[in-house]
Amino acid sequence: MAAGLCSLGLAPFTTGWRLAAVAIAVVCWVGVGVLLLVTRRRQGIRGLRGPARNEATTYLACGVAVFICGITPSADMRWIYVMAGIVGGAMFWIVLARRGSVLR
Repeated sequence: MAAGLCSLGLAPFTTGWRLAAVAIAVVCWVGVGVLLLVTRRRQGIRGLRGPARNEATTYLACGVAVFICGITPSADMRWIYVMAGIVGGAMFWIVLARRGSVLR
């Protein structure tokens, strides 16, 4: 997810590169969703049920808002997306490292 945010922030203003950055962000975010479903399936849980479904709906709504705002940021606002991606990725890494879930 953090890589998707960074790609939106690092995209230049030319149309081709902007579309490539949006495509990279979408691929990263779809990959996160697939990874989540595969992990749940390995735990014996099929699909999203109960609180996980409500959380997924909330994440999707927030993701759409971030995506729409991230498509056309101004030059000053782009760096906010980059920093949010870097800080968010570092926070996820620290949490997973404490759990022992990070590949080393």
